[in-house]
Amino acid sequence: MKPCFGKLLTIIFGFMVSFFSLPASAEQQTLRCLQSPSRVAACPNMIYRSVLDDVTQKNKMICFCKRDFDLLFNKDVTKQQAILNKMELKQITAETGLTKLQLIKMVSR
Repeated sequence: MKPCFGKLLTIIFGFMVSFFSLPASAEQQTLRCLQSPSRVAACPNMIYRSVLDDVTQKNKMICFCKRDFDLLFNKDVTKQQAILNKMELKQITAETGLTKLQLIKMVSR
């Protein structure tokens, strides 16, 4: 009997999610994923990145929806979209406690 490839992938993915969600130490924070507050569907392109925490001076893992931040920082948009982007950016910074410059630094590499 052949094992189902899809089932194997599901098991491997489940293991990876479990493994990466476990803290390595008491100091490590849980993984934060940043995305647009207006997003209603799953993100098609999550990026996982290690960044230096300005407070602790230690690396931490973040994830973000690439498409959302490409849109938020795009300068070539309509006036209406620019206003919406500004409002969403303010909401993200308020919820995360990060500054706009910190966000830009995290998502642009």
